[in-house]
Amino acid sequence: MDETIEPLQLLPMPHLVEARCAGDDWAGISSWTVRKQRQNRLNQRAYKQLSTTLAVMVASKTIKFDPYEHYTLPADHLLTLVRYNLYRAVAANSWSLGIDPRLMHSDIPSPFESNDSTISRLCLSLPPSLHPTVLQRTVPHHPYIDLFPFPAMRDFLIHMGDDIDDDSLCADVAGDAPDSGSSEHTGIIVWGEPWDPFGWEVTESLWIKRSNFFKGVPGILHATNHWRQLRGEPPLAEIT
Repeated sequence: MDETIEPLQLLPMPHLVEARCAGDDWAGISSWTVRKQRQNRLNQRAYKQLSTTLAVMVASKTIKFDPYEHYTLPADHLLTLVRYNLYRAVAANSWSLGIDPRLMHSDIPSPFESNDSTISRLCLSLPPSLHPTVLQRTVPHHPYIDLFPFPAMRDFLIHMGDDIDDDSLCADVAGDAPDSGSSEHTGIIVWGEPWDPFGWEVTESLWIKRSNFFKGVPGILHATNHWRQLRGEPPLAEIT
């Protein structure tokens, strides 16, 4: 009697996307130091590749102009750069948490949910704005929440739980795509370091649409109005 041999199915291993040799594989490594070294090596390699890819994408959309002429960047190209800065900030904060940003689309747990001693070491390496709150340490949630450098905002999202549409929120934060026909950005803008809350600005349309989301978040209005003032725009009003 002939036996049917089932073919061996090889599935992709997301944590080894940037691996080049067996020495890059951190799975099954019990030593925290060795595992972290390998993860950092892969993360840095992936981040460089991601940054290069995005830079090429942005560069391919820029306009070549006469160096002897002053040129104002068109609105659609400015929107591309603004959107890129937001993605760069999200990716950078994700790497800081030890998470490949490409895994954010997956249903993965927050690293702060673990009681492992490595979490304490992770917190020591994080800037104060990204340190986990009590809720982040005790309530299961998706790690996209951990990327915002505003503790009160993170706690609000955790409190909301399933009452908030994550996909809709992320789309609003990202804003309209450059090819949407919109002449202005409608999401969040990041001007400074990704972990610095003072570098994050909320556009007026998002401020109005998601007023409950930003209410009770200290500093975000002050930071937003700082950047608006530099452009000569009127300040946004406090949410009551």
